[in-house]
Amino acid sequence: MNWKWLCVDSLLSISCRCSENESQLKRLDPLFSNSTLRRIFFDVIESLENAGENSVLSILRSVRSVLGLLHLNMDSRNSTSLGISYEMMMQLVKSSWILHLSCNKRRVAPIAALLSAILHPAIFPNLEMHQTSEEGPGPLKWFIGNLLNEGSKSPRTIRLAALHLSGLWLMYPQTL
Repeated sequence: MNWKWLCVDSLLSISCRCSENESQLKRLDPLFSNSTLRRIFFDVIESLENAGENSVLSILRSVRSVLGLLHLNMDSRNSTSLGISYEMMMQLVKSSWILHLSCNKRRVAPIAALLSAILHPAIFPNLEMHQTSEEGPGPLKWFIGNLLNEGSKSPRTIRLAALHLSGLWLMYPQTL
């Protein structure tokens, strides 16, 4: 399973490396269609809970890359939706959290990858993902709450979360 996610991560990173030079990328068609990216996203969600500790980084980097590419494709089409529903995001958040808890050691790289994947700048400004509904808190609110609870036991986690959240809140103050 680890090889699959290493390969997916590598393929997705080609597009991410191209996007660093946006003037070149705007002249190109997207390298992956939205349907392909969504299929990868669904596959990631299905695989997260059962992934081994050695797959954590490549799976979470794949999530981050897919969200970034969906956002890039959205900008090129002047669309307002990534195509990630509330339910899909909640499933991603809960599956990622289960994967995070199943890891024996709290190393910096997996925690940073988790934060970068879930608290992605393409998702974070979407207020629906923060708001509480009849079912409970939104996916990001649920994730941040659990992260802060765990942070009370782990100084490393709380420092990484504080750094990541402060940057996002500076970029998107309306989410406070």
